[in-house]
Amino acid sequence: MDSSQEDHYGMYLKVDFFLVARATDLAFNPAIATTRTSLNTLINSIAQADSTATRNITGYTIAKNEHREAQLTQFKLVRAALMGYFTANPDIRKKKLIDFNDSDIDRFRNDELYAKTDQLLDVALPVKALLVPFGVAAADVDALNTMNDAWNMIEPSNRMEQAVNIAALKDVNILMPKVEDLLHNTLDSYLKVVQYTNPNIYSQYQTARMIDDSGGGSDSAGYDVQNLTVPPNGSLLFDIGSSGIPADLSVYLRAINGSLKVCTTNLPAGACTDGFDLVQGETFKGNFKELGLDDTKTNIQFTNNSPVVVALRAGVKTA
Repeated sequence: MDSSQEDHYGMYLKVDFFLVARATDLAFNPAIATTRTSLNTLINSIAQADSTATRNITGYTIAKNEHREAQLTQFKLVRAALMGYFTANPDIRKKKLIDFNDSDIDRFRNDELYAKTDQLLDVALPVKALLVPFGVAAADVDALNTMNDAWNMIEPSNRMEQAVNIAALKDVNILMPKVEDLLHNTLDSYLKVVQYTNPNIYSQYQTARMIDDSGGGSDSAGYDVQNLTVPPNGSLLFDIGSSGIPADLSVYLRAINGSLKVCTTNLPAGACTDGFDLVQGETFKGNFKELGLDDTKTNIQFTNNSPVVVALRAGVKTA
């Protein structure tokens, strides 16, 4: 989600928490509970779509680059053996077909690498058993053949993943106006009477409906962000998907309806007594080291020192 969407989404979560916390006070109108169910369904759908829209496609890029480097190395190896073979067993035409230098090979575009490897294999496969004296076994030629077959599948997979991400982003853009409509045209109307029957509850609703504008810094693009809740006067370990805290870890942290203490801890964990103050409506994005916490500990933890549940958006960088 972009900054504006994140700011609005944070408001949706606050409204959802308000409706849960004040369910007894609002029970006079059963339609409010039904509306809350619809709101919560939309919130979860947005979270799911956003997770897909920002899902890590870096893995595809890394896999492609690693495969390319491995194939280039194997290409050079087989080509060098063929150059030796066709020197000892002259065939000017075939030698000319594979007459690339290393700089030429390194500059191959991805589609070129596939085509040139196919061309090289046309020459290498018939004589693969004869290349041993030139430093290459038949298995090396077969390995290059396998690499080229696999390469043909990597690019379509990457493009397919990108297409899924784009479709999910469109879902986010479709779902968010539905929430706005539900709030403006249904829930606001139901809660209007509370302005006169219970002004204190209505004031809490108005606070929940306020958008915490973090000045454009709430954009979660590039982070795998999830909704989390920290229990009253309790703590929550943040699963970053690795053992220990990586030196280059980049995190996204945004408190929704309260403030939290962020610290690091070893297991068994205890409540954070000091650390970074994550204040409601403000977003931290950046390298974990910027939080000023002890990065020799193995876990990140949030502590809630208030008597109410605190929601937050938290995640790690995916690209």
